[in-house]
Amino acid sequence: MGFFKKCMFSAVEGTVLSDGKPVEGVKVKRRYLWGAAEEEKIDYTTTNSAGRFSFPALYSSSLSVSLLPLHEAGVNQYIIFEYDNKEFDGWSFRKRNYELGGEKGESPLNLVCDLTSSAQINEDGGYLEDYYGVCKVVK
Repeated sequence: MGFFKKCMFSAVEGTVLSDGKPVEGVKVKRRYLWGAAEEEKIDYTTTNSAGRFSFPALYSSSLSVSLLPLHEAGVNQYIIFEYDNKEFDGWSFRKRNYELGGEKGESPLNLVCDLTSSAQINEDGGYLEDYYGVCKVVK
């Protein structure tokens, strides 16, 4: 991994459901915002016939990340689902480190997301921080 590269968003794998059934064709948007200059990265994918989606890890090679190694990390992460002309908040989290797997202790981050549930704060049980959305972290 080079000296200047830091993980902004670990790899993600997930399944999108509606009433417990996989949903094909959901547009999935992953986004992060970081730093005073609000560095932003957005990428997209679509769920397959099994309702599955995945993203690779995202890294930043910002010089300021490495020149200020003692600064407090703070990466705002989002996953948003677009389906049936509606948007659903899947994942909202403030990552406070640059480690691969630093969101919840492993990579890829494995999510199950139900579009029929209400977005809510999900208490993690103390690993790092709670997260918000219709997704749940599964092992």
